[in-house]
Amino acid sequence: MSKVAWMFPSPGAYLPGVLRPVVGEDPELASVLKEIDVVAAQYGWGPVGSLLTDDRGDSADQHGGHLWLGFYATSMVVDRALTASGVCRDVVLGHSGGEVSALVAAGCLSVAEGARVLCERARAVEGAGLVPGAMAVLEAPVRRVAQLCGAIDEGSLTVAVDNGPRQVVVSGAVTGISLLERTADVLQIATTRLQIPDAYHHPRLGAAARRLADSVADIRLRRPLVRTYSPQLGRYIEDAADVRELLEGMLVLPVRFREALTTLHGEGVETFIECGAKQVLSDVVPQCLPASVRAVPLLTGRLQARTFQILAASLTPDPGQVAEVKAPPPASAPAVSADPEPQAAAPAPPAVSGPVAPAAVGVAGGLPDEAGLRDAVRGVYAELLQFPVDVVEDDVELESELGVSSLKQIQAVTRLLDTYDLPTPGPEVQVFTYRTVAQVAGLLRQLAASEA
Repeated sequence: MSKVAWMFPSPGAYLPGVLRPVVGEDPELASVLKEIDVVAAQYGWGPVGSLLTDDRGDSADQHGGHLWLGFYATSMVVDRALTASGVCRDVVLGHSGGEVSALVAAGCLSVAEGARVLCERARAVEGAGLVPGAMAVLEAPVRRVAQLCGAIDEGSLTVAVDNGPRQVVVSGAVTGISLLERTADVLQIATTRLQIPDAYHHPRLGAAARRLADSVADIRLRRPLVRTYSPQLGRYIEDAADVRELLEGMLVLPVRFREALTTLHGEGVETFIECGAKQVLSDVVPQCLPASVRAVPLLTGRLQARTFQILAASLTPDPGQVAEVKAPPPASAPAVSADPEPQAAAPAPPAVSGPVAPAAVGVAGGLPDEAGLRDAVRGVYAELLQFPVDVVEDDVELESELGVSSLKQIQAVTRLLDTYDLPTPGPEVQVFTYRTVAQVAGLLRQLAASEA
């Protein structure tokens, strides 16, 4: 019989408002958020529970803790809800900071202890006094990326994460990452700068790792009650000593996620359930494993969150035979509009180099008129997400409402660039900052105008 793995994503899986339909009036799930909020307050951060259950989405109420505890709180609620529903799990694994979520799910730490570890993790890095660091994704094989880092010889770059055949994360000082991005652009290797405020999984954090180990040394660790695989240790966690080893090395050890997936699949895992927001790890699974393997994202966006209980129930009866669950809204589903309540103004996408000709508002550079261009953009996203086109409205948030991951955003924009034979934007343009169909269409017009 095939096995089931639960995957716990990293800080990039934070999505405001996604838990509102999941938590609802359930006191047990609400208590999970309260436990985490208590710890957040001890570190001077505001509550994350309200950010995750308020459907207004991004707001001025966000604070430093939303990145480091928002993804964790989401995973803990999903874990508790799936457990209560009786969904099978044969093994758990986490990705980067998600390894802490996996440890809690396996019983090695309490919810509050896991939150404390993540807070101390952030505090240790912030207090290290290092030059600014950054992380960037490169769409190239890990061997080529490693060679590129060595050729640049900046001295600060290292492969931090190996997710798959064409998804590798490099960590290092901002100056080195910027040089890497420029070099990759010349070699026509797509890059994406991650919204992580430092260079994690890097030897330069050795002192911070020691500080983290000292700050959590008083926590009584426990052996896992569920089989737990660590992509950073590259093996199963068997006892409290292994947990301690992971906590002591989690800032400096690389994440070998591709190796973890292939190892678990070789041991009979055929279904991977993503216990978090967006569709981060579920996008990685098909890159590494055969098409017969099922990757099940549960909270790709606020739209799918409304069907969470149905999805959980569908995984319960016979997890060995569960069908792939994408749960796109039915064709008759009402169109999703922008949130009616006022939000803080989103930062404007960065300008694209080159003049924007006045003709860009009409038919220019081989592009269709505005309505036709937006229809084309909608069609690409709908196809990638397997959603009805009507759901992808001009101003709906691609990430928060529809759950468009950074990888899918790159895929969509790349397809549109190829369709209209447009130039690849430089590294100063981060495609994930283009948050709606209208903004993506605007980017295409700017690129077309820059070539005019």
